[in-house]
Amino acid sequence: MMSRSYCSMQVERHQLELAGVTVVAGQRSVLDSGLFVDQPRLGVLTGTATGPVFATLEVFAAEPDAEPQGHWGAHAEVTVETEGEVSIRGAVARHAVTRATAPGRHRLRLFVHGRDAPFEFAAREASEAILVQLWPV
Repeated sequence: MMSRSYCSMQVERHQLELAGVTVVAGQRSVLDSGLFVDQPRLGVLTGTATGPVFATLEVFAAEPDAEPQGHWGAHAEVTVETEGEVSIRGAVARHAVTRATAPGRHRLRLFVHGRDAPFEFAAREASEAILVQLWPV
């Protein structure tokens, strides 16, 4: 079983926040994929400096069997502790993707697509997308 939320959200300073999760000690950033760990915080670095990106959050009952459909590029995984609700938040507070989870330890997988925009690019239309998958371990 899987539940999914998605929306277009505003990015500022190349960052999206992953809220409601605490990174398990010893995890490292995987900057090629855009995942950064700032103990205990977790976030996503975007290629877009300022502007909209598409964000999707999928919560599974168990590890997904297959890679997601579509043209996803780099990905990374970390182990996190959740508080019962996980969100991807942009620069504007009302734009967030939120899903309920059971509190406890989960695996988080991040996929990215469209990060080839110039690094200091201020976008008017979303050309970048992220997908966060989460399941209990």
